[in-house]
Amino acid sequence: MGTAYGEIDSDWGVDHFHPWDSRITYENIWPIYEKMRQRGGITYSDAVGGFWSLSKFQDVRDAARDHELFSSANGTSIGNRDGDSPSPPNAPIDFDPPLKRGIAKLCRSRFFPTK
Repeated sequence: MGTAYGEIDSDWGVDHFHPWDSRITYENIWPIYEKMRQRGGITYSDAVGGFWSLSKFQDVRDAARDHELFSSANGTSIGNRDGDSPSPPNAPIDFDPPLKRGIAKLCRSRFFPTK
């Protein structure tokens, strides 16, 4: 059993992490993230229908660059929040290449106009 931080046991953050749990605070989230990294950095939570978390920089970076294995095409939301209905995709994050590249190019042209 892990060390308790406030009302949350750090082991909870590995197996049952619920990102919208009201007990999570700025102070107690860091030990949970550390426990995730100690367990290998890629953890599965059974909360809100189940999801995977990547908590190491290199793992996140690698996943962001491998759209075939880590697709965003089905959305990037974690589970369903109470009362939520499906929402439209968020561009450009909820798309995979080549569509994502086109959307990103359009966004860049609006935020970074050429001289």
